[in-house]
Formats: sequence, C-alpha cells, structure tokens
Amino acid sequence: MDADVSGRGLRVGRRAREDRRPRSSSMPALPSWGHLLLHRLGSPTSRCRQNGSAGRLSFLLLLSAVLSIQTSAASAQDRAIHGENPMARETKTEGARNASTVGKVAPSATAPVATPNPSAAARQKSKPKVAAATKAKSKQKSAGATATFEPAEFSDMPGWDADDHLAALRAFVTSCGRVAAAVKAGARIGKTNPTPELLAVCEAAERLSAAEPTRKTARAFFEEAFRPHRVLHRSETGLLTGYYEPLVEGSRVKDATFSAPLLRRPGDLVNLVSEAERGAVGERLTHARKDGAGWTPYPTRREIEEGALSGNDLELIYLRDPVDVFFMQVQGSGLVALPDGGKVRVTYDGKNGHPYTSIGRYLIDQGLFPADRMSLQALKRWLRANPERMRDVLWQNQSYVFFRELSGDEATAPRGVLEIPLTPGRSLAVDTAFHVIGTPIYVSSQRLVHATRKPGGFHRLMIAQDVGSAIRGPERGDIYFGSGHHAGSIAGVTKHPGNFYVLLPRQQAGQRDKPPRNRAVPRDTLIDAALPTRKPVRQARQ
Repeated sequence: MDADVSGRGLRVGRRAREDRRPRSSSMPALPSWGHLLLHRLGSPTSRCRQNGSAGRLSFLLLLSAVLSIQTSAASAQDRAIHGENPMARETKTEGARNASTVGKVAPSATAPVATPNPSAAARQKSKPKVAAATKAKSKQKSAGATATFEPAEFSDMPGWDADDHLAALRAFVTSCGRVAAAVKAGARIGKTNPTPELLAVCEAAERLSAAEPTRKTARAFFEEAFRPHRVLHRSETGLLTGYYEPLVEGSRVKDATFSAPLLRRPGDLVNLVSEAERGAVGERLTHARKDGAGWTPYPTRREIEEGALSGNDLELIYLRDPVDVFFMQVQGSGLVALPDGGKVRVTYDGKNGHPYTSIGRYLIDQGLFPADRMSLQALKRWLRANPERMRDVLWQNQSYVFFRELSGDEATAPRGVLEIPLTPGRSLAVDTAFHVIGTPIYVSSQRLVHATRKPGGFHRLMIAQDVGSAIRGPERGDIYFGSGHHAGSIAGVTKHPGNFYVLLPRQQAGQRDKPPRNRAVPRDTLIDAALPTRKPVRQARQ
C-alpha cells in the first residue's frame, strides 16, 4: 500500500517540532573534582590575602578552566541523549501493509532499562507522578530516532474507563494465533520477536475469550496482565492518520469500461527486507528483481504502466481507470464489485521496492493545488479533471503495489501484516522499529472528534496489527476505519496529533511489576483461570 492522502497519508508539509529540552543553568554545578581543587586551593578570600592579586588571578584562571570543561561535557552529554529529532521530517504514508511474508517487529517489548531523559522533564510537570520504584524506562532506537517508554498508570490514560474493553479483547485475540504461529515457525518477525511473556498473555486471552467474558471482565484482564507505558520522544505528540478498504467497480475481463489492471506478484520479485520492515528502512529498496547475478532494481511505476511486465499474464482484475488502481494501491486492499453482482476481495502481495513519493505534495509544490484544500477526494477529482496531466503526476511516485485475490475464510476480512484480519477502529498500523506486532496500544487524541462524533475525541485501546512503508516514528499510527465509502470519508480527513500508551506484560522478564492493589474493577474468577501462574524463566545475563 502506498499512500498519499486519506489517513493513509495526506502529507502536506513538514511538521515543525519544538525542542522541549530544559535549558541549562548559566552557572553549571562544579563536578566533584572541581570542589576538590577548590578545597586544595582554599577559599578565594584566603588565597587573595596570602598572594594578593597574583593569587586571585591564578585562582580565577583555574576556576575558568574547570567551568569550561564542565560545560563542554554537559553539551556532549546533551547531544548524546537527544540525537536527531525523529519526527522533524515529512512522514509519508505508504500502505503496502497486508503481507503474506513474515515481517519485522521491534523493541517495544524488551525489558525496561533505566535511562536518562532530560528532554521529557518539562512534560512531566503536568503528568501524575509515578512511584519511584516504577520509574524504570525502556529506550528504543531506530535510524537515529529515539523513544523512551515510561511506566504509567491506567488512571493516567484519558477515557480509559469509557472504552469498550471487550471489543479490544476480541481484536487482541485475533492476532494472537498469527503471532504465535510465526514465532513457532522460527520466522523472524523483526529486531525483537514477541516475548514469551506476551505470548503467555495471548494464551490467557484466548482462554478468557472462550469463557464468554463481559466488558468488566475484559477490562480487569488488561489491567491485571499489562502495565501502560507512555511513549516519550522529542515531540509532545505523535501523528495519527487513517486508512480503509475501498469498494470500487471492476471486471475479470478487460473491456471498454474496465481497462486498468491490478497486477499479480511477478515470479521474479524478491524481498530485500521483511514486509513489516518496510517502514523502518527509509529510502532504501525493499524489493528487487532476481536475476542470475543476484538482483537488480525492479521497473518503476512508469515503466510498468508503459509495458515492462506485459506478456507475463499478471492481470488479476480490471478497474475503471488508473486513478482507481492508484488508490487501491494506496490502501493496500479493496473490494471489487463485479458486473454479475459478486464481489472480490484483493490484498497486498508485494511491491516493486521503490520508495514512495507523495503526489499530493508534488501538486502543492508545483503550485497546482492549494495545501489547505488537499484531501483524498479532492486529489481524485483533480486527477480525473486533468487527464492530460494525470499520468505524469502518478508517475512521480515510482512505487507500485501487486495484489492477490482472497478466497474462502481468508476473504471474510481485509488482512494486515502476518495475514491478521483487521478490525475497524481497533487495528493500528505502527512503526515496527518501536512496537511489536500484537501489542495493545492505547491511542488518545483530543482533536480527533470526527471519528467518534464525541466532543472528547478519540480514546481507544487498539492492537498493533499492521504496518506501512512510511509509518515512521514512535508515535506514528494509522487507524483502520473499515470498508466502503463511509470509512473512506473518515480516513480521508484524518491527520491529527495523538499519543500512545503501550501496554507491556507485567510479568515481562526484567520488569517484575505487580498489579495495582486498588483496582477499579475487581479481579474475576475468569481472570484467575485465564492468566498464567507460572513465572517466566529468568534470562541469563549476556
């Protein structure tokens, strides 16, 4: 799935980020060895009395050297901690999520490690204080971007009490089997595979789900099994967009009405990275053409549409025009209504590997469309109203997505990474450099009101079940809104600030965290039966 606009990615410009790091004092504290030198020298007064102006000058020169070394060390430490701003670049939303290839998952499920985070100091003034014993932090890094996971409480999460925890439990269980099967098969799902503790909680959730839980029980389960962690990085908030499954008309046979093909995956297309890793590799090629010498770059969008793959019998289904094909690729899946009344569900099956380029951004930069009026529907209208320019604009994006048809049980829902069935309003696409697939993430946005029609905004427990080639950053999320035109109308105008609270298992190795004593929801006998009683095996130190 490539993306451009639609919550899959209307990118109209680079978000300016304010550097929140606390300003250092104009007079830094002397290091301990500085105090030792002063002690050996004596006080300024006593030295001046003994040596007059010469003694005073010597003392001041030495004090100046001490302060200079102290300041240089502080500056170096500040650069080492903060590094590059991971969110101070344009985040393009490329879809290409629904992967049959096992993908990359990442370090969000690693055991927390205490790390300094001076940049977050100012932000903590408005947050509830966390007990000193629970202030362990897990620090995640990806291509220069850094994020810290700081333990929080469920009471810190806006709207937690009002959420439908049973719906979240059902979505969580949906991905458990797929994640466990991938781990069992020895597949590499990312930098860090799901931990044994997360898999154990998954098994408990499956047992609980089979016992007909209630909303109350589901909430108690999440509070008992997980500890929320606030995601801290160089910005106050992250960015939320939306995607959906489009419904378009098409035909299995090319005719005067339907002439633009969706193509199957070519036999010589190979993955250079796992499908879930596409969002974490930047502008590098993700797929290529296999040849005798190894591999070569695959043809670009323009080359493919001009016939580079002709004669290979790759035509899967025909849509009305290249615009429908392009936006089906943007979303990565779709329903095609056939002339006989039937419907076909298609899903992502690889791409040509070239990085995504936003055609919406291109139109704005060329002065062909005003930035404040850009949306998914507006972009579609412009392309169809300018057929003489349409091809050249589409070709600015060299990325090209291939599809396969779903059948049987597979065709009951669109698929995310690891072929996880997606749940509207509960499935979330994330950057797997920071988050493990299958992890519950509470998403909070005060300004995202059109998605819920509630004045309080969007506050919902979601599950990391999908990826996107340009979903990059620790708080970068793409919300799946469902199928059809209504879902598209919501996704197409979603581009809002938001925050993540990542739920990590309480029994995760190294954390040894305990459930809250004063639960808002009492522990249920179903929870006792579901949750694992065996403590995880302690990992040997490296």
